[in-house]
Amino acid sequence: MTFQTKLIGKLNKDFEYDTVLQHCINAANMAYHRVINLDDRRLNHLANPIGVSTQSCAQLIAIIAGSHDIAKMDIAFQTQRGIYDAYQQINDCHFPSEIVGAVQAFKEQQSGMKLNPLHHGPMAAVILPRLFSEEFGVDQSTAVMMAHCVTAHHGLYPSRERVKNLNDYFSQLEIHEPYREFEAQRLDLLHQLRQEIDPDKTMEIPDAIPVAWSLLVAGLVINADHNASREANFRLINGEQKPAGLSSDEASSVIHRYGIQKPQEIINKTLNGFDIIARPHQEKLEQLGKQDGMTVLKMPTGSGKTIAAFISAIYHVCGFSLLANRRSTANGMFYALLSFLKRNPDATQSIPALAHSDAGCIFESAMESVLADPEAYRDIDCFTDVWKAALALQGESLQDCLSAQYSVATIDQALMSVIADGKFVGRGYWLFSRPIIIDEIHSYDGRMDCILERLLYYCGFFGTPVIALTATISTNKLTKFLEAYAEGQQTKLSSDLELTEHAQAIILSPSGELRQEDLPCDVHDAKQVEVKWFEHGTWFETIKQLAADNDRIAVVCATTTHVRELTSQVRAKLASVGFHVMSYHSRHRPKDRNAKEKTLFEYCGKDPSMQGKIIVIATQVLRESLDVDFDVVVTHVQPAEDLIQIMGRVGRFNRSNKMPTYELYLEEPCITEDDKFSIGQADFVLLPKRIQGFRGVPVLQTYAYLKQDSILLLPQQAQLFVDTAHQMPSNLKDAPVPKGLPVIYHRFWQAFVDKQALVPRAERSQAEEFVIPKLPDPMDTSVPIDGLSGLTRFKEQYISHSPRDINWTIQIFVRPANYKDDFLYKSNFLLYVKNHSVSVSNRPHFWQQAQGSVMKPDHPVLGNVVDMTEGSIKMIGPYEIVYTIDGLGIRYIR
Repeated sequence: MTFQTKLIGKLNKDFEYDTVLQHCINAANMAYHRVINLDDRRLNHLANPIGVSTQSCAQLIAIIAGSHDIAKMDIAFQTQRGIYDAYQQINDCHFPSEIVGAVQAFKEQQSGMKLNPLHHGPMAAVILPRLFSEEFGVDQSTAVMMAHCVTAHHGLYPSRERVKNLNDYFSQLEIHEPYREFEAQRLDLLHQLRQEIDPDKTMEIPDAIPVAWSLLVAGLVINADHNASREANFRLINGEQKPAGLSSDEASSVIHRYGIQKPQEIINKTLNGFDIIARPHQEKLEQLGKQDGMTVLKMPTGSGKTIAAFISAIYHVCGFSLLANRRSTANGMFYALLSFLKRNPDATQSIPALAHSDAGCIFESAMESVLADPEAYRDIDCFTDVWKAALALQGESLQDCLSAQYSVATIDQALMSVIADGKFVGRGYWLFSRPIIIDEIHSYDGRMDCILERLLYYCGFFGTPVIALTATISTNKLTKFLEAYAEGQQTKLSSDLELTEHAQAIILSPSGELRQEDLPCDVHDAKQVEVKWFEHGTWFETIKQLAADNDRIAVVCATTTHVRELTSQVRAKLASVGFHVMSYHSRHRPKDRNAKEKTLFEYCGKDPSMQGKIIVIATQVLRESLDVDFDVVVTHVQPAEDLIQIMGRVGRFNRSNKMPTYELYLEEPCITEDDKFSIGQADFVLLPKRIQGFRGVPVLQTYAYLKQDSILLLPQQAQLFVDTAHQMPSNLKDAPVPKGLPVIYHRFWQAFVDKQALVPRAERSQAEEFVIPKLPDPMDTSVPIDGLSGLTRFKEQYISHSPRDINWTIQIFVRPANYKDDFLYKSNFLLYVKNHSVSVSNRPHFWQQAQGSVMKPDHPVLGNVVDMTEGSIKMIGPYEIVYTIDGLGIRYIR
């Protein structure tokens, strides 16, 4: 059966498109090849629950994955903005205006829904069951469960209300009667998928599909869609010809952003082909990839520490994970690293597997509303389980990205993918098997600080080398991070941490020795900053005043909403007097963000090609990983380290027409009439979410410091400024009101202090209970260990006999344990050993994983023993396990 109408599935800005059919076939092939190439254990794990062969299982999953966008074969999707223009041009036809209007009316019936009620994700839950039944002859229950796998690929919850809206929409004959061809195309898509994947029609059809299987396949669907959508990127990464439409100067502009200049021939002591002359501190950084433990680089902005860290890691190790604090930063790092690897294949002998974790972000934003809705489509019990595991769906896609040889992600994405493996971070061996580079380690809030401490704890436990990068961090915060890593190593810091105004390398060795070295650095960002205050709510008036004497003005706002509102106002008033006005925030699409960064470099880069005037109105993303220079900054009160980062973008290149003293304009906070605390045009209640607990105290201490002393000498006073903003007595009840804090804010100070006394305990409890459990005392074998822990750090002397010879024996005693039959926690037990027989780039101490299995005995009793030599084991199901390695034992309940 053929059709004349081409339905758009994917469209880019160059008007290149894939039809729905072609995109779905691509996704089906992606899914099939991924599943069929799994190891036998995992493949059987997918096939056994539905009672079909492994070949049929792979085919069924591929067809389900291929059907994920079938609901795009409808007027609701084809009339979307942008898509409809392409539809009309490609097909040389259009829909009658009354039909387009009727569809639009349905889209506008939000009924409390944040997204389009006719979104093609949930629409699949209505469309697919009948099509699956017709094509495969399955009953309604099985067809619905197959549809669940597809519906989840956008993370949208098909609630009763949404399904009712969709059923009402499909009942409108005036919309659908004239276009029965679309309904026929949907069924034909399944025919085509089956012809592609199962041409002989030998695929076995399951009688029923369990919830757990639906959950696993939903993750595979997400991954297949993600890979098929980024096929051009994957071709580029794997060394094929650059696809058309990729701007030739995109990569070079990103490289310039991170301090790398134009490629040249390899010369001695340069970073392989880039004309970064061997700056003294970068020569020092080249040694980082060779050492174990945790290394912190505290260096000023503009010193090239990020690019130097991951390039030096390329030379000395077999791969690494680079974790950023923001998606926008991760995007830039990814493209910079990709361009470097493409230009310098000799650095790694071949183009390695490089992946960027940016998939399925909707899960994160939708999770709270999803779990708050007890109603579900068709089967409430089923969807309770499925949506409790939404993070697992996300993680199924993320893990493939993060297990690549070189990977770039945000910390929350990395941890999410680990959590998906059963909330036991030890199962994330693929994350901890390579060095981890953490950029801007200072820039997280209280909750993420707790999670980051737990991540560092596990890095210390597994012996994972960590390179942490920062320009400004408080002594207290960095001490906690180092202590967490040392605790994982089962060591303690050998001395106190002392941060100075100079560039420093702080090195924590595996033995707990803390070394602190001043680094030579050719970035001398010495400047005097004068703080000036402007009245609350007078942002535009302040910008207008500064525009008379300054050409490059940076405005940093608290919220994206404020950025948009202020940009519109400034553009309307000041664009006519010669200023280019632009916004910049993390919600721009990648291509738009790249274009804006190019404009930034043209106006504010080291060698600007434009000599005009510019006003950049941005969120906090402006203060990180951008090598740009402004004359003056307008912003709001925020923690000291953030203000120093912002001031790093002022007077950066010491242009001759700059003032010797630079000005920082800060908005005065205020208390609104309804008793809200307002900072940066964002109103918060007495305990504001953005500055509560950890953030509230340093914000007010920063404010008090600057009210008392309006002149800052940088970098001489930078560390004192940051430490003062974070200084608190061990007993918070004794915390005095900061000197210089206006009386009207004293009650807020007390509220923040009271909150901070509670927040650490609550945040750490949450980090342990819901995010990353802490490991037990490895020497305590007297009682069973409850919860999700149960991995001991094996002392090196127990398993190291010689560099090339390892012999160890494991004894396993198996018996049933009291255990709730919950799918999420029915995961495999992994045992890791530090394998000294494997040498990777002169680094022999990586954790390796081997496999074995112990099946449940027919009559399990305490004392069933399985011995294995030179290997490790995997346990499946709820067991109590006791294992010993050369006399070191531990008890584990799973």
